[in-house]
Amino acid sequence: MRRLIIWTVILFVVLGGVLTGHRSTAQEDGPYLLMIVYDRELSPRGGYGGYNLYLQDPLTGKTWPLSIEQFRRYLQEGNIYYDPQLDLYKWIGMAGPSSLVGGLYVEIISNEYTSEVGYESLMQASPDWNWVVYWIYHHVYAVNLDEGIPRDLFVAHGLTQFDEFFGVAFSPDGETIYVHAQDAAGNDGLYRLRLDGSDTPGVQPIAQTNLMPMMWLEGTDSFVGAQHESGEGYTVVSLVRADGDMRTVLTHHFYDNDPDEVRFVGWVPQTQTLVWSAYSSFPSGGSGMSLFGFRLPFDFAWGILGWWPLGMTADREWLILYSWDQLARIRTDGSLFEVVTDIADGSWNRAIYSPDGDSVAVWSFDDGDYILYLVDMESGKVIERDFGQADVGFGLANWTPDGKWLLYGAGNRAIITDVHGNVVREYINDEQSHYFLTWVTLDELP
Repeated sequence: MRRLIIWTVILFVVLGGVLTGHRSTAQEDGPYLLMIVYDRELSPRGGYGGYNLYLQDPLTGKTWPLSIEQFRRYLQEGNIYYDPQLDLYKWIGMAGPSSLVGGLYVEIISNEYTSEVGYESLMQASPDWNWVVYWIYHHVYAVNLDEGIPRDLFVAHGLTQFDEFFGVAFSPDGETIYVHAQDAAGNDGLYRLRLDGSDTPGVQPIAQTNLMPMMWLEGTDSFVGAQHESGEGYTVVSLVRADGDMRTVLTHHFYDNDPDEVRFVGWVPQTQTLVWSAYSSFPSGGSGMSLFGFRLPFDFAWGILGWWPLGMTADREWLILYSWDQLARIRTDGSLFEVVTDIADGSWNRAIYSPDGDSVAVWSFDDGDYILYLVDMESGKVIERDFGQADVGFGLANWTPDGKWLLYGAGNRAIITDVHGNVVREYINDEQSHYFLTWVTLDELP
């Protein structure tokens, strides 16, 4: 159900149709904000195969083919805004990368560079987009994307992995990964392996543990990892240094034996604070989501009960929250919490916020009517746009990087509006439909 919701949020918007129109004189000078859209090929064996990418001008509708190699270059060079440490909802019990947009990037690129990465594999890309690491048939492989040659990182050392989920931590120099594995005798260990496979056979673990690395914390000498003990009903979160020295910072007992109860939300390097959420029982009775901030060396900094995270702003100053019928925000250092507005029937799991945190868009389905709420996070002002009975399908897609435009779907249409709900452009679906992927900023048009 979780995957269905997330894929619906990100991928439902269908773009297509032939648009007429020209850029005004004021719009002729760059930089240019374009959309990247895609369609999928049908596989001869059934289902979907590879991806076809296109650039699309949001103002004129003109499209240009886009190679997946160029898409990867855009990610590397910063033309596409993406911060892996803000790729929210990194569920500790979830296999592979986050199912949000970063996970789709990994899938598109992996499918292009190696045929071995597929439905049964679990993938993770390096922050610099030079490598893809993937698990398949109990071994972990690395592919340098400039070479396209998979290397089995386990076979020379007699290692295997039978974990319930998959994760690695990439070192800051981009040359090694930290990964959990079992040796031939079945002993658990934390291993540091070179991505090029050049380690001497028989490499030894740097720690005896079944901890799964999750992500390196930017600006530190450590990564965060988790030990998920489903049989015992708890998860342990630890901070691990490059030499394997570790410190336990949280032990969470499951409320309902569900590993998804603990999620990484984001890392704030300027205050050295890691934010995560956990579903648990409250001292006053009942249960719900709790949010915590821990500051290195992982002393408790702040906590708040009964709120779910929507996400962290691009500057990592604010965390956007919701709780049943309310929308709120808290500074990531815990210094200020404020309720912004009440929306009784908001479908919060389909809400998205602009990168600067100034606006939040929320879909609602009320008595058969589809309603879009646009919330100004500073004033709390709410703008409603009622689509009536039209099948908009909760097709909320994405804000532009500057937070000025919002792209969403409405029936067979895709619409771009400003923050006040005014339509900037409307697309009509035709036989050449595309799915929206992301925005890209270029100095000149193709």
